[in-house]
Amino acid sequence: MAPWQRPGRNPGKAPGREKPRFLRPNEFAAALEFCHAAGPDGVLAGARLHEMATGAVPGGEVLVWPKAGRAVARPGAWWTPDIGRGDQIEALCCCSASLMVVGATAEHGAGFGRVLRPRGRRYSSLVGTAAGVLGMWEVLKDDWGQPRTLRPVQLLMAQATPPLVAPDPRVRPATRAELDIVAPAAHAMFTEELGFPPGGPAGSHRAHVARLIDQGNTLVRLSDAVPPPQRVEFKADLGAIFGGWAQVHGVWVDPALRGRGLAKAGMAAVVEQGLARGLQGLSLYVNDFNLAAVAAYRAVGFAVVGRWATVML
Repeated sequence: MAPWQRPGRNPGKAPGREKPRFLRPNEFAAALEFCHAAGPDGVLAGARLHEMATGAVPGGEVLVWPKAGRAVARPGAWWTPDIGRGDQIEALCCCSASLMVVGATAEHGAGFGRVLRPRGRRYSSLVGTAAGVLGMWEVLKDDWGQPRTLRPVQLLMAQATPPLVAPDPRVRPATRAELDIVAPAAHAMFTEELGFPPGGPAGSHRAHVARLIDQGNTLVRLSDAVPPPQRVEFKADLGAIFGGWAQVHGVWVDPALRGRGLAKAGMAAVVEQGLARGLQGLSLYVNDFNLAAVAAYRAVGFAVVGRWATVML
């Protein structure tokens, strides 16, 4: 089905506004430009868009809200002109395994929701700019059912300067030989954070952990137990990298070692090593009620730059 629609059959349109529509493949460059301009807010969607555009991830679509004047080429036309630049987009939703929202108001989110509602509950989550995610979920919730987790207030934090506390010198990239040590810690972090274990096909979460390790994007501090086995004491992933920014995911400290400053020193090492790799800065999002984590990130130098929300389906 074509992503654009004839006049009068536009479920996403708000009175007096343009309508959301899916981008054509030749317009993906504009979406990437929009995410790049969004800075930390656009890292997660931008990274996935780049994978889609390069074929690293098959499938996926991009739903955008064009700026005024872009929706109709001439009176009575049912086709839409190409979007050639990121500044011709007001808001964006990357539709892959998850729905990733960038720069959307509640009105944008509601429009996206009206377009996506007939598809049914095929996505694993909604995540991104809080107003847009919550506006979308307000439209979808009656048809898509009870979510597994709803996190309406999450702090988007970012840092583009050296850490304010001393980095842990023992934090380093994990190696593939350490997969059997790192994977259980990643599993524990996911389960603790979301309240349920990672799903998907058997072994898919372990494969995801292995990919991050192979990319050099999982940083760990291991115990110095002699003899082995070692265990993970601190871990964090550069889970998404785009536009000179990395978004940090999977931050975890061994529960037996919490309260000893490992999170602050470990995150300081993540920032130091990320900047040394040429990144402009690092970002993350954290639940507002996780006061200990927020305090640790602030101590390292992270500052709140936006509000996010997550709905796990």
